[in-house]
Amino acid sequence: MAAAAAKPKRVLILGYPYFVDKLLELGSGSPYRFEALPKKGFRMWLALFRTDLVYLIGGDLRPNRFYRMALILRKKLIFHWVGSDILAMREWRNLGKRFAPVFLKRVTHWVEVEWTAKELAELGVQAKVIPLTPAVFPESIKELPEKFVALTYLPSGKADFYGEVFIIQLANAFPDVTFLAVGTAPTERNPAWPGNLVSVGWVGNMAELYKEVTLLIRLTRHDGLSFMVLEVLANARYVIWSYPFEGAFQAGDYSHLEQVFRNLYLEYQQGKLELNLLGRDRITRFYNPQVVWEKITRGIDEVMVK
Repeated sequence: MAAAAAKPKRVLILGYPYFVDKLLELGSGSPYRFEALPKKGFRMWLALFRTDLVYLIGGDLRPNRFYRMALILRKKLIFHWVGSDILAMREWRNLGKRFAPVFLKRVTHWVEVEWTAKELAELGVQAKVIPLTPAVFPESIKELPEKFVALTYLPSGKADFYGEVFIIQLANAFPDVTFLAVGTAPTERNPAWPGNLVSVGWVGNMAELYKEVTLLIRLTRHDGLSFMVLEVLANARYVIWSYPFEGAFQAGDYSHLEQVFRNLYLEYQQGKLELNLLGRDRITRFYNPQVVWEKITRGIDEVMVK
């Protein structure tokens, strides 16, 4: 009589909804059984009791009875940090609050990029770099648009955090260039924006918008691995970002931003600007769904045998 097949290990996923949905989608063909955490009540605690591993997307070192109970029940725990969660922990520490020591010692910590690993190390957390979200690749690459168009993200209420003052200055310096700002509705447009800085609000299909732009400008005060950066590079467009990233240009202040932007615009005017195939190649090699998923499952395998 054939032996019964072993039941798949359960992985309980919780945290930022966007990433939870992405992992559930990726994990549909996995040897693990991925499940989203029920919202509340008895089902939430039952799910914890039945699972083998708790996978939190968005780290948290503050005392928390749910994660503490997971450890008491000898469940494996992974905290996958994304960037904004690190800022929250810095603020918590600056208020004189203490982290839960058990979360430093018995939880496996992952980050998406090296710079967030360094930031966590400053908080006493040692983390391993594991990608979280793959890029979505277009079926075909569209040539750069005839007009030089810059894309940026300036969400209403947080535009300053995303470098609004630099974008305004740049748009004033290049009045012939169209700057498209995602995240702010036309009715909420800052009166200080020049006419060539256009609010397009929230866009339902960003994939189509990427085809119509030349580059993305993302000068944030703090960032994890930006999904928008991955998407733009997957479309072989250019990126100017606050952080060093192969295939993109780094600019930490307005002077660097203006210099990089001017060089790209000059190449465009001279008819020399071509698709950013270097950036697309990097995303293809490191952030395609298969590669990302293999690294996540391999990481889970290692945690499960500890």
